[in-house]
Amino acid sequence: MTTENNEKTTLRPFPKGTSGNPGGRPKRIAELAESIQGRGAELVDALLSLALKAPRIRAADRIRAIEMLLSYGYGKPVAAV
Repeated sequence: MTTENNEKTTLRPFPKGTSGNPGGRPKRIAELAESIQGRGAELVDALLSLALKAPRIRAADRIRAIEMLLSYGYGKPVAAV
């Protein structure tokens, strides 16, 4: 990209060599994953109980909750290319 006086401009919000995330991944996410992994069986049992015994909960909502817990607890599955 160039300006009116043909100076080259970059679209980077940070100077070259400077990280936009110097602190790395937030610790809270790791703590959440650890907590869910430690209680995985209990959470799965609770979700299965909801899925089988709670008729007022929409199926789409139940599925989304399960997807969220599993993705935060165990990571999203890697897609094969």
